[in-house]
Amino acid sequence: MKHDLGLLRRGVLVGLVQLMLVGSLAGKLWYDRAALPRVWVRCTGVDPDDPLRGRYVELRLSVPLAGTAEAYGPARLHVAGGQLIAEPAPHDSASAWDEVTFVGRDVARPSFALLGPPVAVFLPEHVPDPTLRLPGEELWLEATVPHEGPPRPIRLGIKRGNAPIVPLSLD
Repeated sequence: MKHDLGLLRRGVLVGLVQLMLVGSLAGKLWYDRAALPRVWVRCTGVDPDDPLRGRYVELRLSVPLAGTAEAYGPARLHVAGGQLIAEPAPHDSASAWDEVTFVGRDVARPSFALLGPPVAVFLPEHVPDPTLRLPGEELWLEATVPHEGPPRPIRLGIKRGNAPIVPLSLD
């Protein structure tokens, strides 16, 4: 009986530690969404499904090139004028900037560059692939922009012509 009580205490302790870890991550992400800038970014689909990770889409973000920037190499992100801007990271910058890179030009818009790594957005099973769009529709991603690293996805939206972005319901 005494042995069972010790195991129960250890099990409860492990459960509490796990709850604290998950709670601290949830708190950090909640704080980031409240404190960091949010922006809508045009994106293109990369990969719609992986049996090991579940149902998701990977999206490459399309951002304007700052000045005479090349579309390859490490990038630094910031928000200006309500849009995500990418500029080349200084060569002597910390390695954290290497997490986001220019991976080439956006074929549809040559003055824009595509960023890597792709951003993953997980989807419920019943939702159709949002990367399959009708002509004239563009897929957009609302994301928070941290001080370092890639943007963090919040939700997807569709833009038709000059109309405002309409968020997709993924419920």
